[in-house]
Amino acid sequence: MRTSATAAPRADARWSPTADSRPSLGVRLQARLQRARLDEELSRGADPSTSPKHDLRAAQLRSHVVRTDLANRLVVAVGEARGQGQELHSATRRKQRAEVRERADEILALAAQLREGAPVGVRGLAMTARLVTDRKGPLYRADGPDLRDVLRATRSALDLGAETRDDLATAA
Repeated sequence: MRTSATAAPRADARWSPTADSRPSLGVRLQARLQRARLDEELSRGADPSTSPKHDLRAAQLRSHVVRTDLANRLVVAVGEARGQGQELHSATRRKQRAEVRERADEILALAAQLREGAPVGVRGLAMTARLVTDRKGPLYRADGPDLRDVLRATRSALDLGAETRDDLATAA
């Protein structure tokens, strides 16, 4: 059922990416402005159906466009670390080049997994988004979490089998 723009939505009404209507402009704007927080919450296992904003962000992360963008950003990070393309301007980022080069195969495997198009876990997609956008994260800084550990956790979270097992354990 559609509601008019002036009618107040029902308290239990939720937007679903399978619904035939778009989320409201307000929800879209909030999801855009709160993208980093939503990614953090989803990466920690928040249920996308928690709110229309979470649901919208999860749908965005699942989209081919966003998955391709995330994969491209991972490939660019490896290329920069290998000295290909534009030279890095950040001294902090230069310090991290060695670890990114060392983990290049794992980073590129993550990029390939995103490009495959097979269904993957939203938690893993949100973790990947945080990896490529968080300038204080392990892809950019050496003084944070270990890049190897983050990559392994991210690849594991992309595995729908792991997400399904987590859901079953939570439900039990």
